[in-house]
Amino acid sequence: MSNQLQKVVLIGRMNVGKSTLFNRLSKDNKSLACDYPGMTRDFLTDKMDWKGKHFELIDSGGIMFGKARDPFVKLVNEQVMDLMAQAQVIVLVCDGTVGIHPEDRELAKKIHKLGKFAILVVNKIDTNLAKEHEHEFERLGLDRTISISAQHGIAIGDLLDEIAEQVTNFSPSPVEVKFKVTLLGKPNVGKSSLMNLLLGKERTIVSEIAGTTREAISEDIRFYQEDLQLVDTAGVRRKRGVTDDVETMMVKSTLSAIRESNIILLLVDSSEGKLSDQELKLAFYAFEQGKALILLFNKQDLVDTDITSEMDFNLENHDFFLKKIEALKISCKTGKNVGKILPLVKEVWERDSQRFSDIEINVLFKDAMRARPLFRNGQRLVLRKAHQTMSAPITIELYVTEPQFFESSQLAFFENLLRSKYNLRSVPIKLTAKKG
Repeated sequence: MSNQLQKVVLIGRMNVGKSTLFNRLSKDNKSLACDYPGMTRDFLTDKMDWKGKHFELIDSGGIMFGKARDPFVKLVNEQVMDLMAQAQVIVLVCDGTVGIHPEDRELAKKIHKLGKFAILVVNKIDTNLAKEHEHEFERLGLDRTISISAQHGIAIGDLLDEIAEQVTNFSPSPVEVKFKVTLLGKPNVGKSSLMNLLLGKERTIVSEIAGTTREAISEDIRFYQEDLQLVDTAGVRRKRGVTDDVETMMVKSTLSAIRESNIILLLVDSSEGKLSDQELKLAFYAFEQGKALILLFNKQDLVDTDITSEMDFNLENHDFFLKKIEALKISCKTGKNVGKILPLVKEVWERDSQRFSDIEINVLFKDAMRARPLFRNGQRLVLRKAHQTMSAPITIELYVTEPQFFESSQLAFFENLLRSKYNLRSVPIKLTAKKG
């Protein structure tokens, strides 16, 4: 028997409530859901279990047949058709308040041609209009029809029962995702292209149009016997460049993905010749959140010698911070140095996860304070002991006589000692002073 989880895919036209239903069913991943047609472009997945049955739930983009102005419609349609072909169970979600729509009929025809087991979900049954149209949907001739309210949770258990009846009772061996690696950057810097290259498949929709990716897309990957999760995020622009509610939600989704991550890959467009204020803010934010950080200067295929020199010159202005960070010059187009990314990720994760013994850090800190005492307001500062409380991020508590005198410059003294003694590039270090 294959150890591949069987797929259950939610399909339907735009704005019928697929993402709301996915969020109702999903335990971990959450889709952006709002009254905006075509909100979901790339599909989202989550591993589900119900009554001993295990399956992969997929939220797909909204289908639209016929001519459409949105340049992504064709790409989304192709992706949904591919997901339907892979699925064990197809769940066609319809809006009960409007009755059968021509696109519902078209999707039902495609399901019949595939010969897959299909459940027709009549959503929004909590409304009188949906109750009036409820029985019309039987005419689409799918295997099972269930009326639900995704928003209010009505009949969700019935839907899960039906799905569980159809999937193979396969219980996969648990795989612990050890760390999350999140791709971050401004719109159109190559995050989705890099995601596809690292996975070795076309997972996310790639387009020249900025803002193609709207929500955090995750995929598990195994590398050097390590399990990790890659996350592609929506591009983050400067606050004044965020123009509507959808983009505000995209930014919130990206910042949430940063907080839930362990390692950030910050992509920068090398052809621009400098780090923008926005990119610096993203880098600082990631580090402040205790996330390991690697800079990837993409689009090296577009860079000439003059731009390279200009970039190096501009980076000198931020050397106080960037000297702490690993950086790679890559090209998603030519593949330059892409193969070095995951080995570097693994190395940085090992640095971030290490623990120091109390003896080694106390000897390091106390020897340095004897050679170069710290003073504040003429008073010599005393360190009684140091203790690492956690790793990833490396967090060290300093037990001192006067904790109020240990401010940023004093804490930086100890951080610099650690960085000079050990290779901690790309790894944040958190130090706190306590009375002791």
